[in-house]
Amino acid sequence: MSRVNYGSLIEESPEKETPEYIKERSDYDAIDYLIMEYIRVLFNIDKKIHDDDAVWMFCVGNRLEGHLGLMLPSAYYDLMKTVQE
Repeated sequence: MSRVNYGSLIEESPEKETPEYIKERSDYDAIDYLIMEYIRVLFNIDKKIHDDDAVWMFCVGNRLEGHLGLMLPSAYYDLMKTVQE
């Protein structure tokens, strides 16, 4: 997974709390969800035992702590928007 997204530096950013902002954020959340579902299958993670928050932390958490260290889009969405401003 790429650790650089140049698009966020040049694309127009909608203002916070507008319908466009909410739509864009939900698109990023949907990408995270798809990746998390793939990770669930890949690592055979049971939904009944580990909720979405636990899987999300496993995906984005620090590698030194046994996590994957992925840079999921919505995990860094707010930082990306701050950099754009």
